[in-house]
Amino acid sequence: MSVDRGKDSPKFWLRTQKTQLSDTLNKISSYRMPAVSRPEKEKTEKQSPSNSYIRMEQIDKATNLYSYSAFLHEVEKYAPPGTARNIAAMDLFIRSLRPDIKVTCQFNHLLKSGSIELVRREESVKMHDCMCPEMESIQGRSLILGKRIYFEVSFQKQCLILTNVSGLHMGLDVMGNYLQSAVNKLTFRAFEGAEYLQVIYADNPLNRLRSELKSELSFISAAQLGG
Repeated sequence: MSVDRGKDSPKFWLRTQKTQLSDTLNKISSYRMPAVSRPEKEKTEKQSPSNSYIRMEQIDKATNLYSYSAFLHEVEKYAPPGTARNIAAMDLFIRSLRPDIKVTCQFNHLLKSGSIELVRREESVKMHDCMCPEMESIQGRSLILGKRIYFEVSFQKQCLILTNVSGLHMGLDVMGNYLQSAVNKLTFRAFEGAEYLQVIYADNPLNRLRSELKSELSFISAAQLGG
């Protein structure tokens, strides 16, 4: 016959803990958060357009179409100090592409960047000798110009950059074999005097054969602004 020793019995603690736990769960389940009125500020923010929407709307309104000469003027206006010759170098490059149908230019003064689309009558090849510092066995020999060429113009430190390029390919001499490679980006950097460097970034065609090679190569050439 078992004898319940009251508080000295282990079962007493079990019964007490179960009772306390049950009471606690009942209190939690029956508790209701008091109704709180929503602040007027939050209501206003919900009803008004978000900051990101307003920002995008401002960016859209700040983007304007320009003639080519007016576009160059806008780029000069927002260029970092001391980089005006970079714009002259870009101008020489764009003229060498010989757009003979249409040139469409946009610039956004909030983003300090723009875009250019060149429309040409036919595809053509422009001689362009340049060296590849990453792989000496590859030489840049020409630029293949499409009928429609597009790029975006922006600044990075002392360089003017053309990104999101389409319609341009680099003609490559790879150990005596002629290959074409899509151009992704161009940079222009002018120095004291008339000399400037132009760097063209293009896909590495050898990356398809050997994945450990760089996927993109740079091709460097130097020229004179007056030449």
